[in-house]
Amino acid sequence: MAFDASRPEPISLGEHNGYDIYAMPMFLTLTVSDVAVSATWYEEALGFGIMFTMPGDGPGLSMAHIRLGKYQDVLLVSGSITGGRETSATLTVPDSASIGDQARAVPAVGKSSIGGSMQTPWNTVETTITDPDGYSFVLSSQGQDEEAGQAMGELFESDSG
Repeated sequence: MAFDASRPEPISLGEHNGYDIYAMPMFLTLTVSDVAVSATWYEEALGFGIMFTMPGDGPGLSMAHIRLGKYQDVLLVSGSITGGRETSATLTVPDSASIGDQARAVPAVGKSSIGGSMQTPWNTVETTITDPDGYSFVLSSQGQDEEAGQAMGELFESDSG
């Protein structure tokens, strides 16, 4: 089935803590060793907001729903982490280099790290980040390379026929 650009937005279900609530068309769920530590890191390092948290059976939280922007939701759930933690998620942000700089100012927690920003041939600036549990992501923003932007525009024009 081909993509249908005319699909309506998800139905709004109200508000909670200043956030719009809607059926999320897609989101990440990450199993983390300490929900509160991870949620705080995402908030301070990357600018995510904490929509809500759920207490666990014992001490600590069992889940946190965090959001960077519309349709950029992540559920952090408490659990044992086994195997690899590699992800290939990319989050589009207004300025990945600035968020990278902001994240570098936050003390490292666990395995967290922030890579350098890189201009891509498809005219984005990308910064690789690793969270406290070792999950890696790419923050991507529009690049400022006019030549690369022009080349991408020509590619889209030639591919639309």
